[in-house]
Amino acid sequence: MLNVTNVMGVNGYVSRRQNGTTGYLFKDAHGDVLSIYTSTSNKVADYTYDAWGEIRTKNESSSFENNPLRYYGQYYDYESDMTYLRARYYDSSIRRFITEDPAKDGSNWYAYCGNNPVMMFDPSGLDYYIFYGKDRTDASKSTEKQLNEKYPDKKVHRILVENEEDFYKNWDAMGFDENGNEVDIDGVFIHQHGSPNYLHAGENGQIYVDKLTTKTIGTIVLTACDTGNLDYSNNVASQLAISQNVDQVIAPDGLGSLLSIGIVSSTYTKEKSDYYGRNGEGFTLFQKISGKLIITPNITKDGTSNYVKTSELLSDAIYLGNQVRLVNQLGYRLILNNWR
Repeated sequence: MLNVTNVMGVNGYVSRRQNGTTGYLFKDAHGDVLSIYTSTSNKVADYTYDAWGEIRTKNESSSFENNPLRYYGQYYDYESDMTYLRARYYDSSIRRFITEDPAKDGSNWYAYCGNNPVMMFDPSGLDYYIFYGKDRTDASKSTEKQLNEKYPDKKVHRILVENEEDFYKNWDAMGFDENGNEVDIDGVFIHQHGSPNYLHAGENGQIYVDKLTTKTIGTIVLTACDTGNLDYSNNVASQLAISQNVDQVIAPDGLGSLLSIGIVSSTYTKEKSDYYGRNGEGFTLFQKISGKLIITPNITKDGTSNYVKTSELLSDAIYLGNQVRLVNQLGYRLILNNWR
């Protein structure tokens, strides 16, 4: 009998132990497993796929023969020759789900990724949440539109925050559908003003992380100024990464700028923050890995401009977060410069 152990993070499987060998999954931005390495950097498997998930090439060592964790990092069922996406089975040969969408979303309940699998994903999680202040209304609508275009089978909730009570109450209610059933929280965007130690709510309200109930979340995106200020060891992003069951938190070390069209930036080359006399590091990634806080500064596209869509910032955080997590588990350093 085959003895296996799969380890899953919030955004999917991260490792698998099979035949006495532990392999760590290296994925692309789409989540497809491209290769599997042991802790001693030995490659035990590698794969390539077409756009719809059909296997083009497969190379596996004897210790990892018939590994089922492949396309989109999900479970491939050898008996049915389909990918199990938890809510439904997906048949890459016909590019369709074999049963109806349980959410009955859209007009075609069998289509996969709106027939655009390169630009879109179709994971099991259902919900994104956008907390926003009144002066960020247009930006929150733009973020909602971007998420709906990229993840057409997900639900996006926009939540107006006018005071602390609004935020705490809606944070507590997050992660449940209208029938009280728990659903995955794939991402949380917080489009509000902030400072290193707390988020702002309305004109004078202050939101403190230690008052938030613990949630299981894929990615938290903060666009508020200095919520990732690296001069403050207990900044908002660090507190969220440590206190919440979250894969990664992204926040600006420096000034944050959120435009009404859903474009976000964090200045780090010319302007200085009000809180310190140095240039900020721009959007910075915060993760709790094996009980330790791991910080990766400046995850932007290039070294001079970091204006990106909020949905692209989310994708960058997920991709780089997975790589950083695997590097730390494997115990060696990965050169992250020009990672895109």
